Amino acid sequence: MTAKFNWSLILSVILVLAVGASAYAQTKPAKLPTFDVVSIRPSSGHEGAGVKFLPDGFQAKGMPLETTILIAYLPTPYYKHQDELKGYPSWVGSEAYDIDAKVSPADLAEWQRLNQNMMQTPEVLQQMLRIVLRERCKLTLHSVPAQVDSYVLTADKNKLRLEDASDSRPSTPGMQLLDGGTTVSSIKDGKPVWTFSNTSMAALIGFLSFSAQGPIEDKTGLQGKYHFTLAAWDSEASSTESPDQLASDPEPVVPFDLERVGLKLSRAKVAGKMWIVDSIQRPSPN
Repeated sequence: MTAKFNWSLILSVILVLAVGASAYAQTKPAKLPTFDVVSIRPSSGHEGAGVKFLPDGFQAKGMPLETTILIAYLPTPYYKHQDELKGYPSWVGSEAYDIDAKVSPADLAEWQRLNQNMMQTPEVLQQMLRIVLRERCKLTLHSVPAQVDSYVLTADKNKLRLEDASDSRPSTPGMQLLDGGTTVSSIKDGKPVWTFSNTSMAALIGFLSFSAQGPIEDKTGLQGKYHFTLAAWDSEASSTESPDQLASDPEPVVPFDLERVGLKLSRAKVAGKMWIVDSIQRPSPN
């Protein structure tokens, strides 16, 4: 079986979800920002459906409440963790709502400092959404330890082809990633190539997560930032995998040849949480 990737779709999804991403210091503000006005109404249609982080608030248009619960409790990207949310009634995943939450004027500066994006959901935003779900939907839930299906990113220290970015030279202009790194796409020999600069493993995982078949955990042990280039995975001639590996795992996890730079993604069970919904009601009227 040969892996087939729709490169136009993959590139457009990564661009839409990642553009505007920027670093966020995981320090909690002295006071949790609040949503001053929250409107939740049954959606009239799915045109323009999606989640947006706006300069003055949060919006989920034409989306089921399941989506907002996942954003509030699970890691990014939320849709990779749907199997880790259990126990909710069917309408939570099928009925579409329009949520429009506006930040209070007093908290606007703090909200804009967070620089939310689809590559990283700040804990502050998760706490704010949890309050909305508790107050408007009477949501109660609990977590239990669980082994969840995932992938782990590891590094072969003898084959690493990552240039240390400790020289602090400016990032190459391009699409901004987490932690201040950037990546630029180009075409080489008819294949997409992505050139990364000042990129941490956390930022790389954020980038890879949108094309991966599941969530990714960092097990590389690499703490710095690096310059490197990733090329499209060659479905006709994988340079490093043996025939036995290809037979048991014929499709790569992501459409990038990570092993050329000394990195590898492998299937694994990792320690995580399963969230169980105890009770939830349809949103209270506005």
